[in-house]
Amino acid sequence: MKLFRSSITVLVALGLVCVTTLILGGAAFIFHDNERRTQYTQFENTLEMSADQLVAALRGPLWDIDELQVLAIMRSAMRMPSIHAVEVSDGQQRFLLTRDEHWNVVSGQALPEGDDLRVIVRQVNYAPDRVLADLKLYGNPKALETHLKKSLQLLLSG
Repeated sequence: MKLFRSSITVLVALGLVCVTTLILGGAAFIFHDNERRTQYTQFENTLEMSADQLVAALRGPLWDIDELQVLAIMRSAMRMPSIHAVEVSDGQQRFLLTRDEHWNVVSGQALPEGDDLRVIVRQVNYAPDRVLADLKLYGNPKALETHLKKSLQLLLSG
């Protein structure tokens, strides 16, 4: 009889360990999924805000045709690691800053490609009926994906 009781105790303990592991694993999955959605929402909001700030900052230099100031403002926006490229085009001139393979900011000729890129398009207006240029901001979730991958690894290992 004692052998039978000991077996039931072991089975109950194993069952509790399995149930607890499943509950904690499910909670970790839900937490990570929620964190992923929150981070992507912040990524989208940051890109939208950056595009709006660029429009406001570029209005004067585009009106004054100050190329150096336009490029300086674009380069400043590229300080955010989630921004892959900024393109400003007024129909006659095109300014493009993008990133190279080492993620350094460079003047570019070719637009970035990729299914994961998020493109924000805005018009830079001086007046409601006066379009100065079109702005395209290319966001890349590469840094966000790296952060989420590390977060998942930490969650699974700990």
